[in-house]
Amino acid sequence: MGENMTKDYILGIDAGTTKIKAGLFDIYEKMIDVESTNCKVSVGKNGEVEMNMYETWNAVIKVIKALLERNEGLKNKIIGIGVTGQGDGFWPLGKDKKPVYNAILWNDTRAKDIVLKQEEKVREICFKNNIIPLFTGANTAILKWFLEYSSKNIDNIRYILHCKDWINYNLTGEISTDYTDASTAAFDIKKREYCEEYFQILGIEDYYKCFPKPTQSHEIIGFVNKLASEQTGIAEGVPVIAGAIDVSAVAYGVGVEKKGQACTIIGTTLCNEVLIESEDVDLYNDIGSTLCYVIPDKYLRVIASQSGTTLLEWIKNLLGPDMNFYDIEKIISNLPIGSEGVVIHPYLYGERAPFKEPSACGAILGLNAKHTKANIFRAAYESLAFAFYDCYSYMPYEIKEIFVAGGGSNSIILCQMFSDMINLPVKKNCNEENGILGVVKLVKKSLGITDKNFEKNKDFEVFYPDYGNHLQYKNSFNLYKMLQVELRKFWEQRQVFS
Repeated sequence: MGENMTKDYILGIDAGTTKIKAGLFDIYEKMIDVESTNCKVSVGKNGEVEMNMYETWNAVIKVIKALLERNEGLKNKIIGIGVTGQGDGFWPLGKDKKPVYNAILWNDTRAKDIVLKQEEKVREICFKNNIIPLFTGANTAILKWFLEYSSKNIDNIRYILHCKDWINYNLTGEISTDYTDASTAAFDIKKREYCEEYFQILGIEDYYKCFPKPTQSHEIIGFVNKLASEQTGIAEGVPVIAGAIDVSAVAYGVGVEKKGQACTIIGTTLCNEVLIESEDVDLYNDIGSTLCYVIPDKYLRVIASQSGTTLLEWIKNLLGPDMNFYDIEKIISNLPIGSEGVVIHPYLYGERAPFKEPSACGAILGLNAKHTKANIFRAAYESLAFAFYDCYSYMPYEIKEIFVAGGGSNSIILCQMFSDMINLPVKKNCNEENGILGVVKLVKKSLGITDKNFEKNKDFEVFYPDYGNHLQYKNSFNLYKMLQVELRKFWEQRQVFS
């Protein structure tokens, strides 16, 4: 990059479910500035969760423009761009490369009946061809739902993208995807190609060519075009890499690079993941999923609970809309472990891991007259620690190190609960934008910028477990698990009311 390399900057974009962010980093991986805006998500009565694709791109324009206006002197020094985004879901374009429908998000459950009907049919195909199991938020399940119930809405479909691919298209005019996103559905993760037999079994073979051919996450897929430059203020011609699904970008951002290193993203979902090698891949274990990682020939074993900090937001809006989380955590810190017998199940959107049950629902149990809303608040926090532990108990690999990331990792009490629950140290990277950092690191890789002479950010906060607390949490966890079994009939029968 020459002697002026130290004056160069990288732009990272993180398109999540609730927020879109843009961040400027220098090549030493130090964050210079970040801008964010909320996303507008439409939620329907029958499990629909959608996002207007034009509004998503406009939100990206908004955050980039605001970021560059504050950093006017740096905008012509941007040497590369990386995008990460929410995974799964269905982002459809027509032949004219314009949206044919709203984006259907990963937590949409309209296809639950499709999954129940097709699951047995495709399961063996998945096992045989190294494909992750079908679930309601997968683009193939959503495509099948449209074909059966709303085919006129996708008559003109030509491309099925992921969230970050839509942003990359708007930046460059190029249709693309990467291995991490492609591996979420219909993709043989070992051969690294889509499985035609899967499409045939599911009855969606006519749409096989709608799925872009993937590439490595760090590869350059195009350059900022004239229109995107005019819209955002980024100089025309800046290279854009393929990018990665958010869970992989965050793991790479916090430093997951070796087998046995794990990362939990305490965000909209509670995503738990560990890096594994090719010989560790076991698709017959259909709890969670195994995805291609941003490091070639490495994989992430992912067991993600459907509800994360959305549960805490829901509880706060229900019981303390005028409270902030600092006040909530202050009152729950005075309550004993186990919240005096109150147990919460966090399944507001059904559940996909560590068990798959679209009909699962949330529950607040164990209440009596002595309890207050503080007990419910604490039980909500504990339920996330229980879900975290539940997921890791299904990981068939030795966990050597756990990092935490996501908005929920800013909670000291939650991080300590996680450490006590699993009885291992938990490390938090003090950089709060780990997804953006992950794609920044990928941009550096694409441009051949090595870390040989760079001082990397190693600023971590470590939470150490208390074994006595661990034993108390285990007792409460046993109640949580028992209720998981006992409530299954209730989940099934209550569906007639929902």
